[in-house]
Amino acid sequence: MAYSYTPAFVAFCEGAPPEEISEVFHIPLKSLQAKMRQEGWLGLANRMMGRVVPDMTPNDDALAKCLANRAKNYENAAKLRDHAVVIIEALRAGTLRIKKQFQSKGQIVEYQAVPGPSDWLNIASYLRTIADMTYRALGDFQAQVKPGQDAPAGAQTPPPAPAVTIILPSAIARPREERGIESESRLLTQGVI
Repeated sequence: MAYSYTPAFVAFCEGAPPEEISEVFHIPLKSLQAKMRQEGWLGLANRMMGRVVPDMTPNDDALAKCLANRAKNYENAAKLRDHAVVIIEALRAGTLRIKKQFQSKGQIVEYQAVPGPSDWLNIASYLRTIADMTYRALGDFQAQVKPGQDAPAGAQTPPPAPAVTIILPSAIARPREERGIESESRLLTQGVI
């Protein structure tokens, strides 16, 4: 069945919602929505009506989601950073205690201990992780360990180079002494070469 899409498009340009257009012109809603997507009615209507509203493309949508994710990650990193400041202040004041456990005669014993070198390392790793989260959330490339690790939202990164494996025959792979070959430097000093 052929539907009258032209007056439906005019109604869409005037701001009628798709559900109303479907009902007035007796066009199934799914057919109307498919036609709208296929022909890009939103962009056409905006240009015809002189609206300067940019169309939202799938890439823009993905970019918006990526930026929202980065904002949330930055917010989480800021909360963790506040927690880390409390830990560092307690460490500097000498009041920080770490809960430790050990097993004795089948029972787990817990006690509070002053942090030692392994605890300092754990705290430093915690701080580095928070810093990395902040750098990534802000898109800071200076802090990245590997170039291209976190590209800006929407950017294409080149694929990594394929690994190269070289398999040498055992006659070459074994050390010279095992192969019975004198080293070239010894042959040079003897005047053979």
